[in-house]
Amino acid sequence: MSMPRKVKGARICVLMQPNEAVICANPAGFRALGNWMAWLARSNPEEHFHLHLLWHLESDESRFDGVRPKNVWILRSPGDHQVKREPPDGMTAVDYEVTFQVLGEKELDDLAAAQESGVIPEPYRNVEASYTTDCS
Repeated sequence: MSMPRKVKGARICVLMQPNEAVICANPAGFRALGNWMAWLARSNPEEHFHLHLLWHLESDESRFDGVRPKNVWILRSPGDHQVKREPPDGMTAVDYEVTFQVLGEKELDDLAAAQESGVIPEPYRNVEASYTTDCS
């Protein structure tokens, strides 16, 4: 089973927040992720196929030719960044969340500019936890 082809123009940034990972991508990045998810869904479970986001989706230009900024990267919250955990009435804070978010090229440019520092720029940092409630 051959792996999915690379999607030209795919840009994906993983924001590692204190209580969640946010996978941000442009539409081409989500097409690449969708191709991989469909490939995994068609695979034989006994083969244990998997997707390494950074490895499989990085462009050849970034990996082999040193083109920067990379098209797939991770940024982390600084060590002193805290998230408000007090939930509203009737809700509980989620310990950890994984979120997918479509971003435009301007936002991805802002995040790509932080690749060298590896730190999430302040406007993109979480300020509160994710919450859940019982709807029954």
